[in-house]
Parts: sequence; structure tokens; C-alpha cells
Amino acid sequence: MYVENTPLPAISDMSIGHAMEFFNNLKLAGQRAKIAEKILKEIGDRLKFLVNVGLNYLTLSRSAETLSGGEAQRIRLASQIGAGLVGVMYVLDEPSIGLHQRDNERLLGTLIHLRDLGNTVIVVEHDEDAIRAADHVIDIGPGAGVHGGEVVAEGPLEAIYGGA
Repeated sequence: MYVENTPLPAISDMSIGHAMEFFNNLKLAGQRAKIAEKILKEIGDRLKFLVNVGLNYLTLSRSAETLSGGEAQRIRLASQIGAGLVGVMYVLDEPSIGLHQRDNERLLGTLIHLRDLGNTVIVVEHDEDAIRAADHVIDIGPGAGVHGGEVVAEGPLEAIYGGA
């Protein structure tokens, strides 16, 4: 099987970012374009969801058992975005861990988008940018493990840190 002149296994070995570029630049004409229109839109949308949660470097052929916990969590998040559900509560444990700053910004944009759709997004996070993007912060401490577990501060970030 080929997509234009590219064999399907070669497409499967592309990174998600490269595959998105490949499909965005795919030029089909006539009946082929008409047949592929909806399929290409769906492929493009799903690849974009994966790029937006910072997974552009993964290959399409990567098996699930080789993914880190954070990568698997972000794949599940991307699939939820594609489902377009509203009124859902998402609970994420450190989704930004291991992300480049650029990818972290995309992830935060995705979480804000989920919230704006009418969902509740609860995030356990140590990343300062993620904390600053939160509508409501609950700081648990004062330390880690047996030295923590108490609510140290709670509310909008401005109320906690005086306009920080």
C-alpha cells in the first residue's frame, strides 16, 4: 500500500510531527482528493492533537509498551480532545514532565482549551508555568512525604501570592 509514492511502512516510521507535515503537504487531485478529503482531515486533526500535547517526536509505529507513563497519559489526553466531550473531569499527574518549554506551552494551551469547552481539569504539577495558568491553586506541603500533606495555601494565584 502506498500514499502517493510513499509506502505505508515508511509513513508508519515517521515521527508524528513529520507525518503531520507529510499529510498537510499531500496534494491529491480529482476523484482521489474527493475520496480522501474526510480521511485526511481526520488524520490531520488527530496528528495535531498529538503534536499539541508534546508528542511530535514519537513515531507512529512506536508500540504502547515502550511509552513512558507521561507519554501514555498525553496520548490518552489527545484522544479525549478528539472525542470532543464536555462536562468531563480530567485528573492529570504531572503531564508536563520531560517536556521542552515549547511543548509545555502547547500542553497548557490544550488544557485551557479543555477547560474552555466546559470540562474540569485537575492537574498535579510542579511546573511554575502550569501553576501560573491555573484558575485555582491548592498548594500542599510544607514538605514532601511525611513532612507534607497539609493544605498550605488555596485559591486564585493572585490571592495566594499577592499578584504574582
